[in-house]
Amino acid sequence: MIGSFPCSTARRIIAAAGFAALSACTSAPPPPIPSEFDPITAPFASAALDGAQWGMVVATRSGDILIDVNGDHRFLPASNQKIVTSAAALANLVALDRAAPGTRIDLEPQPDSDLANIALVGGGDPSLSDEPDCTAQCLADLADQVAATGLVAVNKVIGDESWFPTAPHVEGWSWDDLLWSYGAPVSALSLNQNVVALDIAPGPAEGMPALPPGRRATMAW
Repeated sequence: MIGSFPCSTARRIIAAAGFAALSACTSAPPPPIPSEFDPITAPFASAALDGAQWGMVVATRSGDILIDVNGDHRFLPASNQKIVTSAAALANLVALDRAAPGTRIDLEPQPDSDLANIALVGGGDPSLSDEPDCTAQCLADLADQVAATGLVAVNKVIGDESWFPTAPHVEGWSWDDLLWSYGAPVSALSLNQNVVALDIAPGPAEGMPALPPGRRATMAW
């Protein structure tokens, strides 16, 4: 390794807090819902929601369940539940207890060539940037670290995204999830938050390309 960015995490703190919250929500059988919570639950009894599925679990810090409506049913998690679920997994699944190596550059000697391959190895951090105004996690900084070694020629430049398995999209997503920037395929090697922004304007005349040469982009969707 000849260049890298450190990878820091508050994994243990977040995981412990998240698992405590998850445990609290499932630690006791569901009691009758007290009448004082009617203003919260009443809207969900509306006929307009007939056929819809919904659930709610509210618990105290000590684990006492205040509201449990369909708490044992399986739902696609909302975004806040994803955080708790991920924290619980990090706290309890040993295989996840590995620190990500951070984005780095490796030299790979080649037996059939005097020149080595240079590999940009992704560690899952999407903040790596090649923007002109970049001040942190800059791709140019990694390039400077390579240049500082005196290296002037390489055999191949390789992008390595093998830290993550190949699973571009989450199972269960629908087409309308892919319209947004957070719907971009997941990769261990990403640049500029894994988002490409394009300004598209009409061509100068009917039938001419909307994007001038050099502005075309191919995105993996």
